[in-house]
Amino acid sequence: MSEQKLNVLYLEDNMSDAELIISKLKSEGFQFQVKLVTEEKTYTENINSGSFDLILSDYNLPSYNGMAALKLAHQKCPQVPFICVSGAIGEDLAVEMLKEGAVDYVLKDKLGKLPLAIHRALNEILERKARDIAERELHKLSQAVESNPVSIAITNIQGIIEYANPRFYELCGYSSHEILGHKTNMLKSGQMPPDMYKELWQTILSGKVWHGELINKNKNGELYWVNISISSIVGKDGKITHFVSVTEDITEKKRSEQELIKAKEKAIESDLLKSTFLANMSHEIRTPLNSIIGFSELLADADFDENQKSEFIRTIIQNGNNLLSVISDIIDISKLDSGQVTIRKKVVYVSQLVNDVQKDFFYKAKEKGVGLRVVHPLSDHEILLESDVDRIRQIFNNLAGNAVKFTDSGYIEISYNVKNDFIVFRVKDTGIGIPSDFQKKIFERFSQVDSGFTRKYGGNGLGLAITKNLVELLGGRIWVNSEPEQGSSFYFSLPYRQELKSNISENSSREKA
Repeated sequence: MSEQKLNVLYLEDNMSDAELIISKLKSEGFQFQVKLVTEEKTYTENINSGSFDLILSDYNLPSYNGMAALKLAHQKCPQVPFICVSGAIGEDLAVEMLKEGAVDYVLKDKLGKLPLAIHRALNEILERKARDIAERELHKLSQAVESNPVSIAITNIQGIIEYANPRFYELCGYSSHEILGHKTNMLKSGQMPPDMYKELWQTILSGKVWHGELINKNKNGELYWVNISISSIVGKDGKITHFVSVTEDITEKKRSEQELIKAKEKAIESDLLKSTFLANMSHEIRTPLNSIIGFSELLADADFDENQKSEFIRTIIQNGNNLLSVISDIIDISKLDSGQVTIRKKVVYVSQLVNDVQKDFFYKAKEKGVGLRVVHPLSDHEILLESDVDRIRQIFNNLAGNAVKFTDSGYIEISYNVKNDFIVFRVKDTGIGIPSDFQKKIFERFSQVDSGFTRKYGGNGLGLAITKNLVELLGGRIWVNSEPEQGSSFYFSLPYRQELKSNISENSSREKA
C-alpha cells in the first residue's frame, strides 16, 4: 500500500508480539527497515545515534515503560512520530500519552488499526517536511523583514496589529506586548483630517495600494512624520485577509523643510523690518535735523526778539539731543555686533544708582502728569553691586525712557531685590501695555508693536535690542510681563556677590585703623 521505505525503531520485549506486528505491516504493503530493541539501554543508544522516521513502542517493559520512552523520544527527536502498541493500557493512560505527544496508541488485540495509525504518521512526516521547507523560507523572509531599516507591520482587516518588525517598535516607542493585538489607531496623532483616514480605508479595502504621509504619535506623546504604503494580502479564496504597511520615518526631512520655510519667512520678515527701520531711521534723523536747520535759519532773522530766539535755541538743543540719541543707538548696536563694547566694573550702592535714575526722569514724568517713585528693600543701604555702572544707567535710560514715553497717566515704579546670586530690577508702568503675541519680539532689533506706535510715540526699534544685549553682556537676563491697557513690568537681573558687603566693611575698618 505504501511505497515509502520507513526507518522504524521498535521497542518490544516480547518477540512473538514483535514478529506478529512486523508481519501485519508487511501484509499491508509497508516498505520498512526495523531496528528492534528490547530494553532501555539499547533504546537510548539508538535514539541518540540513529535517524528514524517512526517509533513504535510497547508500554509495559521490564524496568521501563512506554511513557518514559515517549518522553525520551520527544527530548531527543521531537519531530519523529511515536505510536504506542500495547496489550494492556487503560484509557486514562492512553489519553495521557496522547497529551505528552504520542501520535496514536493501538491495542495488540486490535492490530487492524495500526496501518491507519502509521498512515497518519506518514502524512505527518510529509507535512512536517513541507512545514520545514516553508519555515526555512519563512525564516529567510523573516530575517529580511526583521533587519529591514524601514518599519513594517501586518494587521488583520480590522486594523489590529499582528506583527511588527524591530524598526516599527523603535519608531513608535512601544514594546511588542503593548502593540500586538491593538489597533493601529493608537498611533493617531489627531493632527490629520478624518476624511484622509476614510479615504485610506476605502482604498485598501478595495485591494488597491494606499500611499501618503501621516503624522503619528509615539508612546511618549511626541509627533513624528512617516511616508507610508499600505497594501492588502489576499487569501486562497481571493478575499483580503490582512494588510501590510511599509513605513519610512521622514521626521527629519519634514523638520528640515519647516526650518527652511521658517528661515525664508524670517528672511522676508527681516527684510521688511530693515525696510521699516530704514524708513523710521530716516524719519528719526531728518526730523530733528530739519528742525535744527530751520530754527538755526530763524536765529539769523532780525524780526524775532530775544525771547523767541531763546525758544528757538531750546528747540535746537532738544532736537540736537534727539539726533544724538539716534546716532548713539546706531553706534551702540554696531559695537555690540562687533564685540567692541568694553565692560568696566566698579562697586556702587544700588540705592544711589536707582535714586539717580529717578532724578534723571523725574521732570520728564512730571511734564506728562505721571508719578515716578522708587521702592527700596528694607536693607537697601547694604546692597552693593560690582558691575559697569554706565551700562546699567544705559539700561535704565532705555527702560525708564520707554515707561515715560508710553505712560500717559498713573505712575512709574522702579524697584529691586536680591534673589539668590542676582539682583533683580523692575521698571513698572501703567501705560499702554504690550500684546502677548508681541512680547517675545520686542527685544529683537527693528521691532515695534506696530507702525502706528512709531508714528504716535517715535523711536527707531533699537532701544530694547540694545538693552537686552547689554544685560546679557553683564551676565544677566531680561524679560517682561504685560497686558494691553494694563501696563508693563520690565525685569532684568544682574550677578550679585553676597561677600561684597563684608569685603567692603573689612577694607573700611582697616583704613580707619
